[in-house]
Amino acid sequence: MFKHKSKYKLNWQSKLSGYITDLVWSPFGDYLAASSASGEVQVWRSPIDSQTEAQVLLELSDKAIDCLAFCHDGKYLAATGQNGQVKIWRSTGSEDFTLYQTIDYQVEHPSIWIDRLAWHPRSYLLAFNLGREVQVWDIAQNKMVAALDFEESTVSDLGWNFDGSLLAVGGKNRVKAWDAKDWLKAPLIFELASASEAIAWSKDGKYLASANQDWTVMLAEIESDQVPDPWLLSGFPGKIRHLAWSDCYVKKHGTPLFAVASANGVAVWIKEKGQKHWQCWILDLHKKMVRSVAFQPNSLLLATVADDGLLCLWYEAVEIVQIIKQESPLCCLAWHPQADRLACGSESGEIVIYAV
Repeated sequence: MFKHKSKYKLNWQSKLSGYITDLVWSPFGDYLAASSASGEVQVWRSPIDSQTEAQVLLELSDKAIDCLAFCHDGKYLAATGQNGQVKIWRSTGSEDFTLYQTIDYQVEHPSIWIDRLAWHPRSYLLAFNLGREVQVWDIAQNKMVAALDFEESTVSDLGWNFDGSLLAVGGKNRVKAWDAKDWLKAPLIFELASASEAIAWSKDGKYLASANQDWTVMLAEIESDQVPDPWLLSGFPGKIRHLAWSDCYVKKHGTPLFAVASANGVAVWIKEKGQKHWQCWILDLHKKMVRSVAFQPNSLLLATVADDGLLCLWYEAVEIVQIIKQESPLCCLAWHPQADRLACGSESGEIVIYAV
């Protein structure tokens, strides 16, 4: 865990050909995977020095790869994007991944763009968007187990809660949460004044957040099968780019912290013990658009990256403790599961790792 006086230094770097669209560590931190807007997917095993070579899973192309995800035990890596395919690689048990399965919709839906996918947190179920539908596949059995019709619009985002009992899906004027034990059961429905653009569950599954097209955030406390009255957080200066929950609670208040990136600032929210409403403070050091925010595992240390090329580390999401400057605008970041390293990706394709 980060100590207040600890400093992060450059530990490793590499480069892809285009904008880094996603950056993910495997669950045990033994692999780092990256994708680009130039269609690349590469994986590095334990990248700790300049001698670490990448395994190239997808070469340069004219179709962007938008998202990557490792399954709960790191056995499978999934990728999808503009090519209308979901590709899954399987770890061979050595240093390599081999292509295991391709779910291909190019022929049936030539213009389909799949840009969201998420693994069940405890099994090999993989959910991804397909126009107005979400499909859920059992990858180990190579079969589809559910096709969820959002009906109102194309699906904008999706996410499982902590134990995989609920799958939340966002779209026009609604967020729906399906029961994974009974896909035919009517979902919980949260009504919105505009479209949901991003979904984020708190680490314990107690809270569900939706970033909306009208620059608001819906925040709901999930306690039963009944739809609760959600909070509506507003006053953001622009489009909401990213949401992040801390995975530990603030002891004094008994709630996690919630960070929202909007324009060149970050709003950090907390619900104080005994209070009905959420309160916030603003982190406004960045001079350009904040692209991504993430809390260190088992900590309240918050990392933020922006178009100004700055990686900022905030102690307890309040006090700035370190600023690292990159030449290129930064667009994504990912903490190592053991919390001792932080990977960042840039618009020009650089990938860097900082370590204590």
